[in-house]
Amino acid sequence: MQGLYGTGLGGSNLAAIDFAENERRQTPYAVLWLLFFAVALVVQLVLLPRFFLRFHAGDGLRVGGDWLFFHRLAVDLSEAIRAQGWSAWTLRPANQAPAGIAAAIYALTVPRPFMVLPLNAALHATSAVLLLLILQRLLPDWRKALWGVLPFFFFPSTLTWLASLHKDGFFIAGFFCFILGWVNLTAGLAEPPNWRKRLLNLSAVAAGGCLVWIVRPYAVQFLFVLGFLLALGVSGWLLGRGRKLASVRKHLTVSFLYLWMVCGVLYPLVNWEGMEVDTVAVAEVLWRRTWLVPAFLDSRLYSISIVRENYIIKTYPTGGSMIDEEVSFHNAWDLALYTPRAFQIALLSPFPRHWLEEGDARSQYPHAPGFRV
Repeated sequence: MQGLYGTGLGGSNLAAIDFAENERRQTPYAVLWLLFFAVALVVQLVLLPRFFLRFHAGDGLRVGGDWLFFHRLAVDLSEAIRAQGWSAWTLRPANQAPAGIAAAIYALTVPRPFMVLPLNAALHATSAVLLLLILQRLLPDWRKALWGVLPFFFFPSTLTWLASLHKDGFFIAGFFCFILGWVNLTAGLAEPPNWRKRLLNLSAVAAGGCLVWIVRPYAVQFLFVLGFLLALGVSGWLLGRGRKLASVRKHLTVSFLYLWMVCGVLYPLVNWEGMEVDTVAVAEVLWRRTWLVPAFLDSRLYSISIVRENYIIKTYPTGGSMIDEEVSFHNAWDLALYTPRAFQIALLSPFPRHWLEEGDARSQYPHAPGFRV
């Protein structure tokens, strides 16, 4: 074969691809998923209620968090479903999808949190297996790649949401699914064409976007932008590798497939209007237009500053997880200058000096603090 999949690969590269494929076939994904699932259930239903009683609110839920309010929302909605039928069900009661999902399960079973907690275990196990698949693109040997999964699976801040009704399980699984689809799509360019695999990976990207959309619709905007930039980069690389007319056509087809995937699958999920903001109840943000930034982007950044002020002043004024509440954004450069700090918090917190400090489990919801199931 000529072009991208022919002599440019070389025998050693083809051998490496075959080796990696064989390693993936021999990986016991189902066994690992069941093991991860069982460990997650032990954390929720054994370790928390038996060894960490001060943190246990009952039925596997932790004390003092948003999830307790979500549980109450779910109970009320499940009772409405039983009384009025499924027409009373909504995915996001009070804009909280975990409560809507829990309500559906409560309506079919019993309104107790332990009926939903296994779903968290399943999502956590799925995230771990997806991360393993991503790492196997670098380390085909699943035993070595597994070492990269264990810190994620057992990280304390990750295990905390196992014992809660929250959004993280859906979001993390969706994000990993989205990344895995893109990793396989781009890595597959160095392999002989396989449209079945490409469609499967396109489906993974779409499924990841849908999981994220269920719990955090605004986050799909970021996935869309990331996917669009990846599509443009991959398309440029493909066109650059095309030498003959037939090859160019083939690469163009693949390029348009990438762009269709991003624009056609993710675009309907994107809420370009952004999050609703009650500007009346928020102190006005003095925003200065940055002339180097396109108007549409500058307006989006202004929306971010409004949302942040809304969170600090109205929505989460007593939130125990509030960080840098004294920081405000008044132009695009303020956001750009804050970006390194945002990455520092996202990637490295909690910092060592916080490890031994007393935690704060306050919730923004007045129903939650001190409440037990």
